[in-house]
Amino acid sequence: MAASWFFMSRDDTADIVSFLIDRFSAEFVPDRSITPPSFPRYTTVAEVQSRIDEDVSASRSSRFHVLSRQWEELPLQFDEVHANDGQHFYSVAMRYGGPAFDLIVSQTWTDGQQHWIVAGQFGDYPYYIVDKAFLADYSLYREIKRPAVMTDAHKEVRKYLRRNGCRSVCREKGHTGPWILRGALREFDAGIWLRGGDWHYEPKQDKAKTKRRS
Repeated sequence: MAASWFFMSRDDTADIVSFLIDRFSAEFVPDRSITPPSFPRYTTVAEVQSRIDEDVSASRSSRFHVLSRQWEELPLQFDEVHANDGQHFYSVAMRYGGPAFDLIVSQTWTDGQQHWIVAGQFGDYPYYIVDKAFLADYSLYREIKRPAVMTDAHKEVRKYLRRNGCRSVCREKGHTGPWILRGALREFDAGIWLRGGDWHYEPKQDKAKTKRRS
């Protein structure tokens, strides 16, 4: 999987969604729904932000499958999920149909007085599976390669991240981490954590100048 990781504030997310809509006429399909397919296709920043706010209220992370007529060839496929905690919902089957980019939104979480931003991701795969017919008859298994236009689009997204952000470094391990977009950088400077799993991140180029937090 080719993936670009990033820390974004709410405004940063709105900006990159706007970029994807303006540049590629992108449409955003939420990853899950309590109602059966087909799922909604969001075409405006306001619609995407409204769904993110809904997920935050429900203490859920936000994930979207990013489609465009520039690269979409097939209908998305869906799964019905009966979770161990009793939840029943439907979700987009990852890597089936489309093809579609996988957008995991970088979101802010709170625990008491502590606030942190978790890293998000924009990714795609080298190939996609046409549909689920092969689950009944494997002779029907078919793949489609990632369209060249998706490879080019992902390159443009990476350029967008470079233009509008800076690299992070892991405080504990010292390795290079996700991009930090402008809004997230302002929030970091105001005292919020940037986290990926158990690790904490800070701006790479300002590492020597950044006050470490305990």
